[in-house]
Amino acid sequence: MDFKKFLPNGVEIKEHQPSLSDGVSIKIYDFIPANCDEKKPVIVFIPGWISTLLSWDKVLRALTAHVRVLYLETREKPSSYVFNVYKTDFSVERLARDVEESLVQVLKEGTPFALMGSSLGSTLILDFLSFAVRKPLCSYLISPLPSFRFPRILSFFVIDLAPASIYFVLKPIVKWYLGKWRLDLENERDQAEKYFYSLDTADPHKLRMNAKCLMKYEVWNKLPSIDTPVVIIGARSDSLHEVDSVRSILDGLKDSQYIECASNEETHNEVVAQLIMDHMAKL
Repeated sequence: MDFKKFLPNGVEIKEHQPSLSDGVSIKIYDFIPANCDEKKPVIVFIPGWISTLLSWDKVLRALTAHVRVLYLETREKPSSYVFNVYKTDFSVERLARDVEESLVQVLKEGTPFALMGSSLGSTLILDFLSFAVRKPLCSYLISPLPSFRFPRILSFFVIDLAPASIYFVLKPIVKWYLGKWRLDLENERDQAEKYFYSLDTADPHKLRMNAKCLMKYEVWNKLPSIDTPVVIIGARSDSLHEVDSVRSILDGLKDSQYIECASNEETHNEVVAQLIMDHMAKL
C-alpha cells in the first residue's frame, strides 16, 4: 500500500513483525511524524474486525501530522503469520495478550502511550486493561462491544461442518445485509465502500476461528478490574454498532466518560482524531 497517498509529508514509516509466545507474528505499522516530540504520548491504535488501513486513512492523516502512531493489526488479519490456523487461539483474551507482548518489543520502556481502538479493537483493549501491568495514560474506544452477535446468514460460516470457502458464497449476501440494514448508503457511501473492501480482503480461515471465539465472549466481568481512564466514543446515527450497548459499558468502569459523534463516518475521519488530540493535550 502506498501510504504517501494519505499521510502528511515527512512521516517516516516503519514496519514491525513481533513474534509472540505461541509462534504467531503480527504486523505493526509505525508512523513517525517529522520532528517527532518524544515527550508526546504515542498512540497505539487497534482497528476493528476485518478493518483495513484504508478504513482509517483520514484518521491516520490527522493523527500522524502531530503524534507517533503504532497501528497494530491483530492476528485474524491477513498480515499475520499463523503456522496452523485451526490449532491457534483466536480468542479476545489471546488478542489482548498479543498487545501486551507486542508493546514490550516495539515501545521503549517508560514511553508514555495512549490506546485507541474501534469495535473489536476497543473490546480487546478493555480486556487488556483488566490485567495490564504497563498501563496507558488513557484509552479512546470507538464503539466497543460488550458481546458479539452475528446475523443468521453467517451461521453456516462459523460452524465446523462448512468449509471456510463458504465465506465467498456468503460475502455478497453479507454486503447486501449491511447495505440494507446496517450502513447508511445514501449519506455515507464512502464509508460503506471501505467496509465492503475490508470484506473483500479478509482471510476467511482466520476470521472463522476468531468468530467462533467471539460468539462466546462477554466483557462485563473484566470491567471492574480496569483502573485507568477510558473515553468511550459513540455515534448518534450508527446502526452497525449498538449505541445503547456502548453506553452501558460506562456504568461498569471506574473512570470513564462518553463522547458522541454525529455519525459512523465522523468516528472514522478527522472529527474523531481532533477529539482525541484535544483530550490528550489535557493529560
